[in-house]
Amino acid sequence: MNNEEKMLAMLETVIQGQTRMESDISELRQGQAVLERETSRISTDQALLRLQMDRLDRNQATLEQGQSRIRTDIAELKSDVSDIKQEQARINIIIENDIKKSIVLLVEGHMSLVANLDRLCDLNEQVIELKTDTSALKSVTRDLALKVAE
Repeated sequence: MNNEEKMLAMLETVIQGQTRMESDISELRQGQAVLERETSRISTDQALLRLQMDRLDRNQATLEQGQSRIRTDIAELKSDVSDIKQEQARINIIIENDIKKSIVLLVEGHMSLVANLDRLCDLNEQVIELKTDTSALKSVTRDLALKVAE
């Protein structure tokens, strides 16, 4: 092989290398285009994620406000329940002290009324007997008065 052939072979190798390099560059450009599209898609996804995160942050703030209101309501309910328990205890004391005494007095008064009613029934029977006796005495007195007058 002479120099010319060697040079042609080397030139051919260089041309083949250049063709491979151009092919590689073309593939790199295509890869770069794919990467650019992916980067754009990732940027879009990041923007969407940011929006979703903002919405989640707002929702979390709303939930925290709701929890705060619920805690306040629970505290008020506990206070109300405590007040109700105190009022119930006060009412129980009133029932035990005042109402029971009043019921005892009412029962005693009722028993007194029943006794008076019994006495009234006895007196009524006596009045009826006295009326009967008086009526009989009037009748006898009239008969005697008529006999004396004869």
